[in-house]
Amino acid sequence: MDKFNRLEKFQNQYGKNIVFSFRGSDFIFILIGYPVWKSFIVSSKINFSVEVAAEINLKKQTITIPERKTEDKKKHSGSNPKKIFTENELKKISSFFSLIPTNIFDAVKVYPDSHWEIIKTIIYLGNNFETFINTNPVLAYIVVNLQKFNASYSVYTSHIFFAANVIFDKQIQILEYARFHPTKQTVKILSKLDIALVSVENLKMMRSFFNSHIEEKKKIIKLLSHQKKINLKHFNLIFKHQKLLKLLSFKAINEIVELKNYDDKISTLKSIDYYIKNLNVQLPLVKSLRNLEKILENVKKKEKKRREKENKFPPPPLEGNDFIIPITTKRELIYWAKRQINCIRSYEEPIKSRKNYFYKVIYKNEEASLQLILTKKTIRLGSLLATRNKAVSSRLKKMVNEWFQEKYLSKNIYVN
Repeated sequence: MDKFNRLEKFQNQYGKNIVFSFRGSDFIFILIGYPVWKSFIVSSKINFSVEVAAEINLKKQTITIPERKTEDKKKHSGSNPKKIFTENELKKISSFFSLIPTNIFDAVKVYPDSHWEIIKTIIYLGNNFETFINTNPVLAYIVVNLQKFNASYSVYTSHIFFAANVIFDKQIQILEYARFHPTKQTVKILSKLDIALVSVENLKMMRSFFNSHIEEKKKIIKLLSHQKKINLKHFNLIFKHQKLLKLLSFKAINEIVELKNYDDKISTLKSIDYYIKNLNVQLPLVKSLRNLEKILENVKKKEKKRREKENKFPPPPLEGNDFIIPITTKRELIYWAKRQINCIRSYEEPIKSRKNYFYKVIYKNEEASLQLILTKKTIRLGSLLATRNKAVSSRLKKMVNEWFQEKYLSKNIYVN
């Protein structure tokens, strides 16, 4: 049976005026329009066909037919190349979309995706499902894509449950089937989601939140329940920047989602959150965004003081001189360890706990690291080593001994 006879078979079965064919690389893609609503890939070489879900966009009035990758196309594209339609095929596409009743077309085109599947479900369940779409478009979308939320269920395998005349009474059960937290409050919140944000990915993100036990959950649910509409700014703040909510009052949250410079304020809040985590402090809730930059400056100053304090070592046990200089900060310790190519940077904690102290020694073109070992009652000389832990000269060793004797007269200890 050649490809023309196979096409004729579909035309005879469904009617010539609703069957549309498009040529692929080695197949024919056949769309059977409303009210049948089927699509098939038919082999050009053998007597074989398979029913598939078409990818269509009502708003753009486009049909996507993936083409098989060739070696040449693979070099130029990381995804499946899209078919370029002929003028005649573009006319077929226009005719295909014109078959869809206006009321269904208008109800479905507002969704970002799943247009084929939504119309298929309307045909399958009847006109009441179209009414359900207009009543709770988000929940209707979940019904259409139920298998993506729970592989055990599908609108086509649970027909009794999803019977059009009872679907309005089954909204809690729909959530349960889709593994959402099944409450009237969840139904209400989902109904407020801007249709432009409706996608499997975003809804799964919301599902994770509803099923979680996070500290801010009650606050967020209260916030969502009081919104007339959950727009993109709400969604991003609540589900993508959730950690920032602990900084804001309800007034500030409602204020930020109305701002044109929303992204700038989110960036400022992220900076504040970063600094207060380092400071390990709890800030009062931000009541007004007018104070945001001032709050950021204050926490920056506090963090700077904290770092300076953290970076600074206790006072040196013995005063240095022009040749023997105490290392008094973490930064100096790291610098001198790199310069000397030794491991003294690992002594940060012993220095802070006053068990050790280090001095850099610079004397007549020679450099070294001097360790003092501290106990409750005594101070004694530890290692005195040049770059790469090599031995120092006798004159440098003598100079260090003389300094130590002068500064610590009660002990007469020499470097061996």
